[in-house]
Amino acid sequence: MLQKVIALDFDGTLCERAWPGIGEPKWTVIRAALEEQRQGALLILWTTREGEALDEALAWCKDVGLNLDGVNTSAGSWKDAYQNDPRKIGATEYWDDRAVDVATIETRQTLKEEARRRQAAWKTAKRAYQAARWPWQRWRRKREAQRAYCDYLDTYIAQRNAEAHKLCEATRAAYEKAYGKRSAE
Repeated sequence: MLQKVIALDFDGTLCERAWPGIGEPKWTVIRAALEEQRQGALLILWTTREGEALDEALAWCKDVGLNLDGVNTSAGSWKDAYQNDPRKIGATEYWDDRAVDVATIETRQTLKEEARRRQAAWKTAKRAYQAARWPWQRWRRKREAQRAYCDYLDTYIAQRNAEAHKLCEATRAAYEKAYGKRSAE
């Protein structure tokens, strides 16, 4: 089994965004990375910084106590195991402030599809209620339509909550970007 490897983004993950400078350390992330390293994980710096900016980032990492096992490259054990050295860094986990969890994407998509399906079921039940001729049929069809509508609303609300969470993340990122620009001036 391959050793655990964590690819760490620099700006926004290990420190606050302050490009081209270096922001304040994010100590909770740094402590978590150090704990993972103590448990045997390799830490790889995964950044778009290069040249002097990369040298500054490496010095900063050393100053905060991060002993990196590599920079923008896969771990040697992974290269040996897979017998290649692709451009994408091989890692068990990628820690990046701009990452979106695939499970989140799948959940959002599933909720959209389920909301569409339940809305169609509600509309079908509503048409059946409207087409019923006898009072006892209308009463039963009305109850079915109400249940279908409640099911649809539950899913629709869950979908909207997921979209609101996505919007909050985007708003936070835009705020940080705008605030970062103002503080740099």
